[in-house]
Amino acid sequence: MAKGNKKADDNKSKKDTKAVDAKGKGKGKGGAAAATEQKAAPVKGAQHARVRHILCAKFSKKEEALALLLGTDGDAKPFSDVARQYSEDKANQGGLLPRITKGLTPYDPAFMEVAFSIPECKDSEVSKYAASLGQVKTESGYHILLREPLK
Repeated sequence: MAKGNKKADDNKSKKDTKAVDAKGKGKGKGGAAAATEQKAAPVKGAQHARVRHILCAKFSKKEEALALLLGTDGDAKPFSDVARQYSEDKANQGGLLPRITKGLTPYDPAFMEVAFSIPECKDSEVSKYAASLGQVKTESGYHILLREPLK
């Protein structure tokens, strides 16, 4: 009778081990370590964006840049040119930021929300600027954003 119980115990422990492994929980490598690894992995279907921005410490300077972008008398300037002239960050690159990923990039949440809510627009498509420009205030200052198509 002791042998029969031992086989039942062996089978039960094998089933328990499989259940623990399937859920990724238990002692050893599972549990908190597995959860940390899941958070670090990119989310399937994550959104990426290519964003240019103009950062100004003062609201009035941001408004001047915006006026040049929109062109009051039909002579709107390209975003990259205005960024080089007005932006206090990444000015030498026309305001181009490294590719950003929704939920994984360490930018201000308000910045990210605006960056992913505006439609994509090419730097040279001046006629679409009004609808395609985003504006947000963060701790860094006032931003004007342009989301370009991914290449």
